[in-house]
Amino acid sequence: MNPSYSVRSIALVAAAASLLFGCGSSSDDTGSGPSNTPSAADPCGLSSGFPGDELCIPPPAPGEGIQIHAGPPSYDAADTAEWVIQPGEENVQCYLARIPEGGFYYLRQQNRMRSGSHHMLIFLLDDEGQADGPTTCGLGRSGWIPPSQTPKRDIPGELGPEDAGLARYLPEGSMASFQLHYVNSGTVPLLREAWVNLYRLDESEVTQKLQPVFMVADRGIDIPAQTRAETTLSFEPPITEPTRIFLLTGHMHAHTETFSVWRTRGTQRDLVYKSFDWGEPVELTYNSVTQNPAPDEANKTDGGVSGELMFEPGDRLEWACEVNNTTDEPLHFANEVYTAEMCLLMGEHVSETAGAFAGVCQDGSCVSFGGGAAPPGS
Repeated sequence: MNPSYSVRSIALVAAAASLLFGCGSSSDDTGSGPSNTPSAADPCGLSSGFPGDELCIPPPAPGEGIQIHAGPPSYDAADTAEWVIQPGEENVQCYLARIPEGGFYYLRQQNRMRSGSHHMLIFLLDDEGQADGPTTCGLGRSGWIPPSQTPKRDIPGELGPEDAGLARYLPEGSMASFQLHYVNSGTVPLLREAWVNLYRLDESEVTQKLQPVFMVADRGIDIPAQTRAETTLSFEPPITEPTRIFLLTGHMHAHTETFSVWRTRGTQRDLVYKSFDWGEPVELTYNSVTQNPAPDEANKTDGGVSGELMFEPGDRLEWACEVNNTTDEPLHFANEVYTAEMCLLMGEHVSETAGAFAGVCQDGSCVSFGGGAAPPGS
């Protein structure tokens, strides 16, 4: 099986992400490592002195997979200085992390991030001998690894019979570029650190290919002070055959009150996803066994439709963010959770075709990377 599907599709997604926003050591590094006996409160025995030791996960057993680690080589002050975020600070920092081994398929994945993280994106770069640690945020040209918006993410959820053979590919000779957006609203320093476990899948089991959904919107957002507004985007994916959406989740900031997604087919517009939680929006899987809760407007609880979510050629993907700007300044597109906004749609679809659900929107107009168009400002 040709692994190039994953590399090309995610390179397109990475191009979009470079517009959106603008790494540590691997599990086999030679830093000081764990210092205490593992326990329920500290599964890796880190004793780092920072919040979040309980979120660390041990790497997979030898032969079962790999761990990629973005974090300092030790918890000595000299090593943690570049990774600390002080109380009251918010920013996005990027870090390179060497991947101990590639060239295999995977589906099962575990993501963990220390306290204070708003999101983690993981792009793949060619390993040209770059040093681990802080780097300039930019494109990932060789692929991606599924990201996180919550401290814990286990992939996949419940699978149906139609999901048999799903997989992603980790190219050999890659480095991981972690983009870590942290917000320290507390009173003590926090440490940027993440652990990602990827579990091998035998190539003989791979029959279907997961491609990213990554729609960036709206880069032209301008919501005046003390104003409510809805940013609505409409995008026709360049597909030529029925295509199944496997997973969807929204990404928004603190002034967005609802994030809604529809599939529009002719005159029929079906709500498929809705979130009221800007900090931890629901992540929905669409297959024949997962029962997603219905969204509840009265109680502001997230939800969506259940069952297989199919898009036919000509269908439109629509999504909207209802924003309440309670500040005294206009809200624009930026990576600041309290003083800027985004309306970004992420997920995965099942297809042999790369980039069909990847693009960027500005002033209501969306450009598809699947058609080979360059993103605005690239």
